[in-house]
Amino acid sequence: MYNQNYLLIILFSCFVNTIIAIDSRVFDGQDIRFEVHKYLVQLKVHRRLSNPSLCSGSIIDHSWIITAAHCFKTDVKRVTVFRQTEDRLRKIAQVDRSDIHIHPSFVSGDASVIDKPGDIALIKTKCPIKFSAYVQPVKLTKTPPQIGQSAVIAGYGASEDYVAYPREGTTKLTQCPYDADGLICSIDTVRAGSGDSGGSLISRGRLIGVTSASCKNVHIHKNCITIYMDVFSNLEWIQKVVTSY
Repeated sequence: MYNQNYLLIILFSCFVNTIIAIDSRVFDGQDIRFEVHKYLVQLKVHRRLSNPSLCSGSIIDHSWIITAAHCFKTDVKRVTVFRQTEDRLRKIAQVDRSDIHIHPSFVSGDASVIDKPGDIALIKTKCPIKFSAYVQPVKLTKTPPQIGQSAVIAGYGASEDYVAYPREGTTKLTQCPYDADGLICSIDTVRAGSGDSGGSLISRGRLIGVTSASCKNVHIHKNCITIYMDVFSNLEWIQKVVTSY
């Protein structure tokens, strides 16, 4: 049930800053058909000195994908982008190391997401992504998130047989128990898992958050915190990067 992917973790029960591995996939969610969440992609991060790892991401235009910064924290060589089709994962793009743009406030190393809330990245594909009936960009939010707002978590967390497939789950936003800007939180049985890093938090058809962290060793049907980077508070940086490269 485990792979080598990791999420930056906050141990919610003790409110201490910790990084741990977590279980795989969106818990208490369900499989999604390939024609749903047309922007959602799997990222295979190839490394120079270690095995590849998996993350998720969201297409925001022909050349750009938004994801989590911690997916690229060590010896990245390149990134291959996959999208689920009716019967398989299909490669739709590739990203060179030089085209990975990490938020300037992100600091790689052994620190929790509340110590470095810039866990967000933009990656530019070598060639434009070809859009189709089943591959489309997601719109970014225009308004800040609200407590109690309903949202859908989606990602490519790995399954028990180590095959990543898209899953989703519905949750509601709650007050973050941390004094840090730029974070969105949900506390629910629906939560993110390994391979869901960088995945989407969608509300009213728009991307409001990027999956960053969740918890481990919590029963699958018990409440657990998931933390996302707030897209609205990063719109200025996103626009600057997309228009500068």
